[in-house]
Amino acid sequence: MPEEAGKLPRRAAPKPWRTGARLGVRWWLGALACLLAAALVLRIPAFFPVGLTPDEGLYMVQAREWLRGGWPYVAVWDMHPLGAPALFAATFALLGESLFSIRLLGVFSVTATALALILAVRAAGGSRGTGFAAGLIYGGHSLLLNGSPTNTEILFAPFVTLGMAAALRSCRRLLQGGAPPGWQDMLLIGLPIGLALVIKSIVVMEGSAAFLLVVGVAWRCGALSVPRLLGLALCYAVICATPTLLAGLPYLLRGELAAYVHANFVAPAHYLSDGASRSEALRQTALALLGCAWVFALGAVALLTLTWKTSRERRPVAAWLLVLAGLLWFAAATLGVIAPRKFYDHYFLTWLPPLALLGAVGARQLARSLQPAPATLAFAVVVLTATLSPWSSGLAERVRTGFGLRNPVVEVAKSVAAAIRPGDPIYVVNEDPIIYILAQAAVPTPYVFAEHLADQTDSRLGEESNPAMIDQDAEVARILGERPRAIVLHRGRWAFLRPRSAALIAEALANDYVQAGMVEAAGGTVEIWRRR
Repeated sequence: MPEEAGKLPRRAAPKPWRTGARLGVRWWLGALACLLAAALVLRIPAFFPVGLTPDEGLYMVQAREWLRGGWPYVAVWDMHPLGAPALFAATFALLGESLFSIRLLGVFSVTATALALILAVRAAGGSRGTGFAAGLIYGGHSLLLNGSPTNTEILFAPFVTLGMAAALRSCRRLLQGGAPPGWQDMLLIGLPIGLALVIKSIVVMEGSAAFLLVVGVAWRCGALSVPRLLGLALCYAVICATPTLLAGLPYLLRGELAAYVHANFVAPAHYLSDGASRSEALRQTALALLGCAWVFALGAVALLTLTWKTSRERRPVAAWLLVLAGLLWFAAATLGVIAPRKFYDHYFLTWLPPLALLGAVGARQLARSLQPAPATLAFAVVVLTATLSPWSSGLAERVRTGFGLRNPVVEVAKSVAAAIRPGDPIYVVNEDPIIYILAQAAVPTPYVFAEHLADQTDSRLGEESNPAMIDQDAEVARILGERPRAIVLHRGRWAFLRPRSAALIAEALANDYVQAGMVEAAGGTVEIWRRR
């Protein structure tokens, strides 16, 4: 029937699924904006360069040389997979070669992990609020355990969390009467885990936990036979290994496969031959436990409140699934800390995603014990307290040190830059490799990490650490024979240099160099020597 004259046609009512989709997209965009802003604010202390680490400096040097045509392991050697320098190189290409760019990469990685935690909670059937709380708690704790630098543990966390989210999705589907896990599930879980393995090989522990979660739930539900289990295990192993194998393909085509194999497989095995003392292991573990006290307490609340429910009460399946996944994930992360037997503080950063998951569930369970009216407020207060407590501690440390307005490493780099021309080779004997970047100097050796060549200050690496398995004294002699434009030496750590290397360096300084500067640093004076 034609529309009456003078009247506008009626608009069709929006379909419910379209409205829901729009609201979902808006919520996720809002969550992304909020978590990115929160990560930026929470990690502000990281932008004051008081937390420089040799690992971060090494990846920066690798990235710079890679962008100039020098491949990792060949131009600059390390015994980690090439994922970290690849991400650093991409960041340099997009944002410029600076420490600020790398710390922004840390912010983006923390934001990505926070979003992946929301996905994990939602995959298990949990609420958006619980997932958002897990993301906030992770961001607040990401400064702990030497997490202000952009370490590998910060970089691979988003991929591991995505893999765990896919595992939780498979478990929930099965518990709701859906199909048992298949190769599609192995692909969704294994691909992000495989990418994480290209950043650090210890992820194999957490990747195993994700697989065990899926097959364990499937086995408990009677949906998995032994042949199918073996088939899934083979499929999962192949998917996880593929990124590492593909990363070695360019080296094979260049005729440098031996360098790739040695750095990724042989050197790490050699590295495991020595470990930290028992006292050092206990000290680092105790510090990590104290730093994560809030999330440990909330995780205990989650476990206890779920356990105390009587058999007549309806048990929240999503909460139980999240707690099960969090505990298994935490156990795998702990094995990853223990396996190398070094107990560096940043190894414990792998605890944070599972603990954030458990802490968010605990906060939600704690809030639900109250009457409906104050429950939301209580949940928000607990989550914000757990988020801001470690952040305030990190900020207080920056206040104590003057916000890094005086940074010895930066001062050393400026002194070096004043003594050379950009692009001149220098030799940093036993200081941070980032000096090569900050001073715009060329590297005279692939072995820019001090402990790989002359410096033996870290007892956890062993008295005669030589992961590169080279003639270290011969390499030091070769470097000095090429007479680099400047030499940077931390005099306070002189006693820890390998004796033969120390003698070679002392002879070169006496014959060919004059002192061009001094900078007071932690543990002694850093000397800058310029070639005559």
